[in-house]
Amino acid sequence: MKTTTRHRTGLALAGLLAADGLLHLYWATGATWPAADSRSLSLAVLGIETSFAPPAALPLAR
Repeated sequence: MKTTTRHRTGLALAGLLAADGLLHLYWATGATWPAADSRSLSLAVLGIETSFAPPAALPLAR
């Protein structure tokens, strides 16, 4: 793989991960939620019922 291609791929991946992290931080503020309620999100993502409150979500955004 050429150095330029690796560099561009790395920058694209870094941008994607940064955007994902910012989106998760935004969700952690409680301003909006990616599901109808926390229970449905928990079941869809994890398959169990658990809390997505800021104390639980913020460490995941690191």
